[in-house]
Parts: sequence; C-alpha cells; structure tokens
Amino acid sequence: MILLKLFFRAIAFAAAVILLVPANVFAASPQENNQKTAQVLLVCDENNGRAVLEELIRSTGKSVDAISESNYRQGFLKNYEYLVTTINRPYRDALADGIPTICIGEQAGPVDGIHTISMENQQIRLTYQQHAQTFFMRKPADLIDTYIGEVYGNLELFSGETIPYAVLSGNIAYLPWFQEDGLGAVVLGEVMSRLFRDDHQQTGQMYVLIDEVYPFSDLDMLYLTADQFYQNGIPFIVRVMPVYDNLDYPAFHRYTQALRYVQSKGGSVVLHEPIVREYETEREPLEEKIARAKNAFSEEGVLILDMEFPPFEIPFEELKNIVPAQKNFGALPINTMIGFHLFESQEALSQAIESIKTCWLTLSDYRSVLGESTPVYDESPEDAQFVYRPVEQANMAGFFTQTNRILIAIVGISILVFVILLHIGRRINRQKFYRD
Repeated sequence: MILLKLFFRAIAFAAAVILLVPANVFAASPQENNQKTAQVLLVCDENNGRAVLEELIRSTGKSVDAISESNYRQGFLKNYEYLVTTINRPYRDALADGIPTICIGEQAGPVDGIHTISMENQQIRLTYQQHAQTFFMRKPADLIDTYIGEVYGNLELFSGETIPYAVLSGNIAYLPWFQEDGLGAVVLGEVMSRLFRDDHQQTGQMYVLIDEVYPFSDLDMLYLTADQFYQNGIPFIVRVMPVYDNLDYPAFHRYTQALRYVQSKGGSVVLHEPIVREYETEREPLEEKIARAKNAFSEEGVLILDMEFPPFEIPFEELKNIVPAQKNFGALPINTMIGFHLFESQEALSQAIESIKTCWLTLSDYRSVLGESTPVYDESPEDAQFVYRPVEQANMAGFFTQTNRILIAIVGISILVFVILLHIGRRINRQKFYRD
C-alpha cells in the first residue's frame, strides 16, 4: 500500500514538472511548429554559401528560414511552400510532397531526369541573356550532361562544347556547379524568381548603393557625393546604420541633416539590418529599438524607405567581371544593388562616377519605384539649442595661474630666508675669526 502511494505521488510530481516546463523545450526545432514562419526553407551550412543563398531568396520577395544540413529532420517541409537545399535527402522528401525545390551543388544530386559528368581544370565561360563571365574550374566538379527541362545559362567549354549551367524541370531546379560570384549568383536568382512564380517583373532593376553610413562617418564626403551624383544624373541609395541612443545629441542632428540633403539630391535612404552577434544579450527587444530609431529619423524629417526584401548586392569591383554583349551594360535579370562604401577622397569619388558612366548602366531610382516623392530640404542650425561653455578650461586656467603665484611666493620667501641665513652665518664666522 505504501509503495502504491509513492507510485501515485511520483506520477503527480512528474505531471507537475511537465506542466511547468515551457513547451518549446521539447520542440526539436522552430520549423516543427504548426505555424508557418517563412515561405522558403533553406537547408545549407555556412561554408556552402548560406549568406549568398539567403540574400538571393530575399531578393525575390520571399521570407526564408535557414537550418544546417545536420539539423534537418523529416517533417520540416510541411510548414513551407518552397525548398532550397544543398543535400539530397530534403529533395527526396519534397519530391514526395510535391514541394517546388532548388537543388544546389553536387551533394544535392542526383536529380531525376538530369545526368551529370565530372570535369576539372577547365576554363568556362558562363553566358546568360546579354551578359557573360569567365571562370576557371580547378577542382573536379559535376556539370550537367543530359537533361529534360528549361536551361538557364550556358557553360561554354574550352573545347567549344556548350552545356547548361542550371536546368528547371517542372517544379524542380538543379544547379550542380554553383558560382556565388557575379553572374553565377544572378542566374540562380533568376531561377528562383521563376520557380517561386515571381512573374510580375520581366526585367531587373539596378541601383547604386552607398552602404553602412554612420553618424561618425565623413558627412562632408556624403554631401559631396550627393552633389556629384546629382550633377551626373546618378540616382542612389544610402543605407544607414540604426541609431538607438543619444538621439538628442548635436551629432545626430548633423547626421539627419546630411541625410535630408541626400534625399533632396535624388538619394533614397534605407535602414541597414541591425547587426546582432550571437553572444550579445539585449536589454530590450530589438523590435522596440528599431521602432525608436525609425521614429527618431522621422521626427528629424528623414524618410526611411522600406527594404524588407533588399535587391541582391554586387560589389562594383565584382560587377566589372561581368561582360555585356554590347557597350551598353543595361541591367541584370534580377534586382541588384551595385555596392560602394562611402568614398575616402574626391579622387575615389570621381573615379567611381567615371566608371559608372563608362559601363553604361541602366540605373533606377528606388524612391520612384516605391512611388515616393522628393522631400524638401531645410537646413536647420542643429547646435542652436546647445550652449557650449568652456567651463573646465576656464577653471583650469585659473587654477594654474593661482598655483604659479603660490610657487613664486614660496621661491621668493626661500631666497629671502637663504640670504638671511647666509648673512647671519657670515657674521658668526667673522666674529670667530677676530677672536682667534
């Protein structure tokens, strides 16, 4: 009987513990919840180009959840509309469920209806529509040999043979040899757009981006950049870092005044995603901090444009590796931003402008695409409400003056005492001399 009572008490205790423990402790992954968190599931490790793949997915206007290959479990796909994977197992699960899938890399194959062959030490020219880029494949890699489906990009081998770069067959796309630089990423972005049924936009928009502008950046150079771009008819985007604290300081007012000037010269201002490191602990929710930053910019007259799904960013130096079929570069098939950082000198700015004009890029105004009008610039004396008093400097000057007087007095008294002692000593020694 006693054992029976102990048994029931143990069951009751276990039930109480289970009720008190949060439900998410027992969840293997957020993706196993019934609630859909994103539209696309990305199964990819960091060393397989996860950052580039996430950026490409977002550039198509889709939200994405990314997990590592080792954390993938059967059943994750039920909460997603699309799959992008670098291993084969999720593809097999998606095939059974009828989920549109993009397989990237050798480990993502084999894919039904597509056969690959291995090659190495090949100079390959990737062509797509009106652009081309040359790559050199040193290590052995799989390339598409036979296929059924629509081809995206052609690989011209040194031998003269032409094979597909990517193939879209039904609702399955395969790209066994992925090049994440330049045109290789652009072609994959086009495949994603087609598979994700993003048919509303036939041609991509291209923008010039000045990235990571801080309150402590060279604002004079920002003014100069805005003037020079405006004079040369170059619309541009300035991506600013969010500011959460010290919003009443003169530095922030000077910062926002520069941004208002940028807007008056054809610049569009967007907010950079907050940079949060894994080991950092937040004292307040990030959403509240972002809301405070946006509100502060708004109160200062800065129009922060929405960029929830930013275009794919290509550094300008990387863009130079893409060769157009004609002199006019035009625009790439997907929305892209040609990235610059704030220039360090007038010479660097002039060289960038000349390079942009030489490339004959077809640039778009991000603000006009969103249907926003040009804000009116008003220059305000941002330091007027602050009174700067060199109090400490005045106090220190008085302190040193008083100290100098005291030291002079001490030295004078010391000299006087020394002279008196010298005189007394002289008289004593003289008296002793006459006595002797």
